[in-house]
Amino acid sequence: MSSRLPDPVRWILNIQSLVVAIGALASWSVFGHPTATAVALGGLVGMVGSWAYAWRAWRRPKVEPTNTGAVDPHQAGLLVASAAYRAQLAGEAWRLAATALAFVAIFAGPVRDGMPALPVMLGFGLAHVAYWIAFLRQQDQRSAESSAE
Repeated sequence: MSSRLPDPVRWILNIQSLVVAIGALASWSVFGHPTATAVALGGLVGMVGSWAYAWRAWRRPKVEPTNTGAVDPHQAGLLVASAAYRAQLAGEAWRLAATALAFVAIFAGPVRDGMPALPVMLGFGLAHVAYWIAFLRQQDQRSAESSAE
């Protein structure tokens, strides 16, 4: 089982991390340390969810034929598609669980102790906007490459 993420997935996660860091630095320069910390923590929640999804969904599932004999190509394709679908569902479950746990940790700790909640949510939103913009950019590059062939 390979633990290395595909290059497009790593690129998306890196862009997400970069945008959250830039957002936290920008909020620090304008609003100061407490707000920047809150934006960074909110962005970290979004990144933890993305990392959990990528870790679980991109693990290489073992697909083995159910019969000991030869498998026709159609059945083999269904087995691979089924395994990929299950991996994506498991990745989504991991993402939701990691996000919920991270929010519980932040709202039970720093936010309860006086950290502003709105910048936490803005940082979380920033992480998701960065994720989807990077994801859509990857899709545009793939479609441009396939149409050029």
